[in-house]
Amino acid sequence: MDRAGLDVFENEPQVPQELFGLENVVLSPHVGSDTFQTCNAMADLVIANLEAHFLNKPLLTLMKLLLRRITASRFLSIKTSSTLPRLAFSKRNTLLVVH
Repeated sequence: MDRAGLDVFENEPQVPQELFGLENVVLSPHVGSDTFQTCNAMADLVIANLEAHFLNKPLLTLMKLLLRRITASRFLSIKTSSTLPRLAFSKRNTLLVVH
């Protein structure tokens, strides 16, 4: 292999020291999928799962952690739905679900 671009490492956040300083290796901090399109797709999936939950339908994807802090900056373009409870962000940028 002539070159490598690495975004995910086996034992994150520890990155093998041997990779630092290599001219043919580019390292990034696990942000390879952090594009406008993927962030919007993730927001759409969250909305679809919330909608399914509140309509007592099966979730599109199951999440192990039901309560998780979500930063507001990730979801500025979040779509609204008339079938969902109202969504609001607190002063600490935590997503709140208001029935």
